Amino acid sequence: MTAAAASPFDLCGRSGAAGVRPDGEGGSGLPSPKGETPKGWALIELPAPPSVNNAFKNVRGRGRVKAEPYRDWESNAGWRLRLSNPPRFAEPVVVVIGCERHSLAADIDNRLKLTLDLLVAHQVLRDDRDVVALAAAWNPPGSSLIRIAIAPATDGIALCFHLADSSGAYGGWFLTAPSGENHGLEPD
Repeated sequence: MTAAAASPFDLCGRSGAAGVRPDGEGGSGLPSPKGETPKGWALIELPAPPSVNNAFKNVRGRGRVKAEPYRDWESNAGWRLRLSNPPRFAEPVVVVIGCERHSLAADIDNRLKLTLDLLVAHQVLRDDRDVVALAAAWNPPGSSLIRIAIAPATDGIALCFHLADSSGAYGGWFLTAPSGENHGLEPD
């Protein structure tokens, strides 16, 4: 699959790298060349969460509590999420995440749990057990953002990974809606 064939979401987020939108603009998983997003899909862009390793601390007499970086992110990202007014999913979903990498020592899986928990807390997802498929990639550094694409789980969703540069440290996913008439995912 070439960058020109990928639509509607590229989760690479940087111009000049694999994951560039077909119209040549850098993007955060923005719509396909026709400016259309399949019905029932969501694209959310939020501040990147802290590592789950730094999300909690032990407090004498209270046990394990949320650490300040996690509380700050949860508040900031929560407001941004509310303002974006994403659809709510009460069904099995496919989630694709692109997170801007700030350190080569960071682990991508340490960003996923907090992100999914936020989506559940704000009722975008009914429960994270509804996530039947999850793909994540580090995006090149930028504005410390995380990009999330959510689609109802259905046959025919295609996912293709492209490296963003020759270092192999960054990449992006291309998520493509199934073709056909009965999926309810065709562009508006």
